[in-house]
Amino acid sequence: MEIRHLRYFVAVARELSFTKAAQSLHMSTPPLSQRIRSMESELGIKLFDRSTHHTALTTAGRELLPLARQLVTDFDTLSARVNQPSPGLDVRLTVPDVLSRAQRRCVSRVIDDLSDLFTIRLRQSPSVAMEVELIDATTDLALCHMPTNHPQLVDRLLWSSELDVVVDARRFSGRVDVTAAELRDLSFLRGPRHWDLRSNQHFSDLRERGIQIEPDVRYSDVSGMLLLLRHAPLFALIPRDSEVRTVIESEEILLLPISDLSMKITTSCIRRSGDVHLDPLIDALAASLNP
Repeated sequence: MEIRHLRYFVAVARELSFTKAAQSLHMSTPPLSQRIRSMESELGIKLFDRSTHHTALTTAGRELLPLARQLVTDFDTLSARVNQPSPGLDVRLTVPDVLSRAQRRCVSRVIDDLSDLFTIRLRQSPSVAMEVELIDATTDLALCHMPTNHPQLVDRLLWSSELDVVVDARRFSGRVDVTAAELRDLSFLRGPRHWDLRSNQHFSDLRERGIQIEPDVRYSDVSGMLLLLRHAPLFALIPRDSEVRTVIESEEILLLPISDLSMKITTSCIRRSGDVHLDPLIDALAASLNP
């Protein structure tokens, strides 16, 4: 029996559903069910009572559960202790394609302040790619605009920023905000395709208010966005703390909050679950970004 089999058992015991447990483990249900049956066969006991609509722990399963949880925890702790930080520990830190000026300054300050503990090598990647890069061990730590629920990863929310509407000034001249209802006459202009996954919740929020998503047209840079907004019934969204504001605010373009709808972009720090030796770095980033 391997430690992963105990992880499977703990996941099914937690969810009391093979389907939900398989989803949390990012695997399909039949292999999970097969591995639990193999575990039962190896132990010579039945761990779950199964029916079409119900899964429950047997008495033996209930007795095994606390021990299995402890063994998984001990294994993860052992892995972390083997990898305790040493001076100059090399860390590959991936940052997203959008960071505000304040965020960049905070990250830079942390890199300098912890240089005795960590040698940080920076790289940039779209948020949508970071989960795979962490699982594949091509990076060690990621500042990501998308949270994760992958069982091998741990995330910590560091930062959130409200999103404001970017729109042609002629449409809302003299205004200091807009309502969601007023945006129904426009369509939301999407950015690059790799932003879509992190924007799914925003799409849902807009659609619930009767706001259309432009299906065919996207922008790839700020100049393209401004041109499209000027000559089509569209609006875009940008973080309130984005330095792009200083570039695009003008007599022709307005940046306005939505008074009755709050949408945010978040920044989380994600690591592999066993890499607790990186927590001092994550703590420093959290303290710097949320003084």
